[in-house]
Amino acid sequence: MARKAFGITGISSDYVTVKSVATGKSYDVYYDSKIGAKTGDTVTIMIDDNSDKWKTIINERTGHAASVSRIYSY
Repeated sequence: MARKAFGITGISSDYVTVKSVATGKSYDVYYDSKIGAKTGDTVTIMIDDNSDKWKTIINERTGHAASVSRIYSY
């Protein structure tokens, strides 16, 4: 399982928009429970090494985690 760091750049009622610390690419990340997200928070995304499927989002400020249901990149 790979761990990737992202910064939250936007918040919607259904998802957060994150920007990769490593690449600068942005994603909308939908997840299944509250993680106490605020713009500017750093989150860690757990990504399956074999399938590249995003599994878990962890808010580093609050310590709360949630399962990722889907993502959109742009």
